[in-house]
Amino acid sequence: MDLFSTLNTIYATFFGASPPTRACVAVDLPPSMRIKFDCFAYAETNPSQRIALHVQGLSYWAPANIGPYSQVVLVDEHMFISGQIGLIPASLSLPSPKDPATETALVFQHTERVADAVRKSSGQWKGNTQLAIYWLVYREYVAGVAAACELAATVGTTPPTLSHYSHL
Repeated sequence: MDLFSTLNTIYATFFGASPPTRACVAVDLPPSMRIKFDCFAYAETNPSQRIALHVQGLSYWAPANIGPYSQVVLVDEHMFISGQIGLIPASLSLPSPKDPATETALVFQHTERVADAVRKSSGQWKGNTQLAIYWLVYREYVAGVAAACELAATVGTTPPTLSHYSHL
């Protein structure tokens, strides 16, 4: 994360006013360790049909983006949603005391709200979640996240369907 600001400056030079969605994960690894990651890119058939959402300021309904990316991009019936953090939107702070279940519930809330904003403004997207990934640092967080997923399903929020954790 030490290079987050520098990388954002470079990243922003490639995308203009409507950048793509993205997720950023910081992991403290020893210098000798390498990581592997996958990228997914989609080339729209009609760029003028592209709809993007950028929450620029503090709000009560979704956190402001903290870099040059869109929270949601809708193109050709595909909705791409950026990685979400369980922040309290009005203050951009994590819940205190630390609680993975509350953070997970906030992530679901943010995801639903930004998707809903694009859905309502465009009237175009009626899809469903195909892939979502959790990145958990500690194994003991799994139970809290699982409980949040079950609760989300009972209140009509569509929770992501793929869980992944990494014990560091």
